[in-house]
Amino acid sequence: MAGPLHDEIVATAVSWLRRNGCAAILSDPFKAGPSEQPDAIGWRDGVSLTVEAKASQSDFLADAKEPHRIDPGAAVGDWRFYAAPAGVIEIVDLPKG
Repeated sequence: MAGPLHDEIVATAVSWLRRNGCAAILSDPFKAGPSEQPDAIGWRDGVSLTVEAKASQSDFLADAKEPHRIDPGAAVGDWRFYAAPAGVIEIVDLPKG
């Protein structure tokens, strides 16, 4: 979901990746594959960390229907995280793992 709040969340995710030792970071807008466009991805120690920004609960819930969420093997990122304002993502709605 594009917009100022989404952009702010992505900027925060990029800062978080830097603070966590990622030397190489890509963020919106880039295309990682035919079906996935992560909001931010960084690499450290040969491992990739992907962050998906969600500005609304409806955007988060719709994300579960994406092909790379249904088949995590098709997703990018060794470690995958969500970034959202408090209250947008409920623990019960998180995917297993």
